[in-house]
Amino acid sequence: MKQEDKDMYSRFIIELTPRLKEIGLVTSVDVTAPDGGETWSMCFDRHVIGDVADYIVFMAYDQYGVSSNKPGTTAGYDWVKLSLNKFLQTEEIKSEKIILAVPFYTRVWTTSANGEISSKTVDMKNIDKVIPEGTEKHWDEELKQNYAEYTSGGTKKQIWIEDLDSLKEKISLIKENNLAGVGSWQKGMENDDVWQMFKKELLEN
Repeated sequence: MKQEDKDMYSRFIIELTPRLKEIGLVTSVDVTAPDGGETWSMCFDRHVIGDVADYIVFMAYDQYGVSSNKPGTTAGYDWVKLSLNKFLQTEEIKSEKIILAVPFYTRVWTTSANGEISSKTVDMKNIDKVIPEGTEKHWDEELKQNYAEYTSGGTKKQIWIEDLDSLKEKISLIKENNLAGVGSWQKGMENDDVWQMFKKELLEN
């Protein structure tokens, strides 16, 4: 969406929401982190959307997306927490209206011998199939993720791993900030154990 269409999109949500309420529907609007490019981030007026809609869904992924020119994590804890604080403080959105959406995927980043960078999306449930046996994983305390690096066919491979441990850390932000709940992208990419972890962390603790 173009930045110059921001106000028109807000007006669309303003006019749509009461009409949906009339027929008993709930309005939730997905938005990106409040940083980045004109067509990715600056095209949303999060304050207005968060004030009008029933829920605003923070798509807390693609910190380093498919168009990134350098390797990086899909959703580092530090970035998710910082962005969430912007929603709450800068954008002044009520915490009970925010749904935190987490990734069920990651990317394997490839750096060729001549420095060219590319990435491939990997479902969370298939990560262990991609990483060669014997590859060491190192926990990054700032990102709160496991990181692995290896070589294949003369190229360097890097992966910031989304697993139960990394998701649990991000999920903790929901209870800490009294958010509305959790979302994800996308169903079918996850391990079956994810749902039990969500239940335990959000409903039982």
